[in-house]
Amino acid sequence: MYVKLLKRVEKIKDHWARAGWEAILLNNAEAEKLRKAGVPYPKNGQHDVWVDDEDIIKRKNRKKTKK
Repeated sequence: MYVKLLKRVEKIKDHWARAGWEAILLNNAEAEKLRKAGVPYPKNGQHDVWVDDEDIIKRKNRKKTKK
């Protein structure tokens, strides 16, 4: 799944920490696959998803171009 990482978050609850990212899905076809698999992902608009650090396989950095 391709997502756009929005914000890094560290949650601390009951003596354990969980680090990850708030993100949004980039492809509507992938959201449809989630719905077919039984995940209650809304049909309208882009909604946040949670991505754990260990779930990130590859991170693509965009380089800013100078004009």
